[in-house]
Amino acid sequence: GKFKQMFKKYGLVFVVTYAAIYLTTLSTLFLLVDSKLMKSQGFGDDEMPDNPLNPMEVQAKVFKWLNEHGFDMAAYQKHAEEKVVGFLNWLGVETSDKNNTKVSSFVIAWITAKFTEPLRAVVAIMITPWVARAIGRVPK
Repeated sequence: GKFKQMFKKYGLVFVVTYAAIYLTTLSTLFLLVDSKLMKSQGFGDDEMPDNPLNPMEVQAKVFKWLNEHGFDMAAYQKHAEEKVVGFLNWLGVETSDKNNTKVSSFVIAWITAKFTEPLRAVVAIMITPWVARAIGRVPK
């Protein structure tokens, strides 16, 4: 599709642009979740405000639907947290209760970032030509 065409046309410029958008999205979501500016509604809360602009509310609704259809999101989050902690331990990073809170925030941000994929792809496709021109890497 369009993603493959952009990669063929712009190569590394497209990859770096997309990666920058992804890392910006992930780090922003992490900071918002970790600072409690964006609260997770949890897995299975019945009361969820209807704000389609809040990704955590959208995430909570999707998780609720997945839970209702046999996919255990709480177990998925726990598994993901265990993998992240295992990776940090493998790197030699000490994990404590404080770090586990950060790991939980990261996992929630990472899962939420997955829901932004279509928007990130569109933004990357739209701005890559501009980035290529700005750095003098316009394809021939």
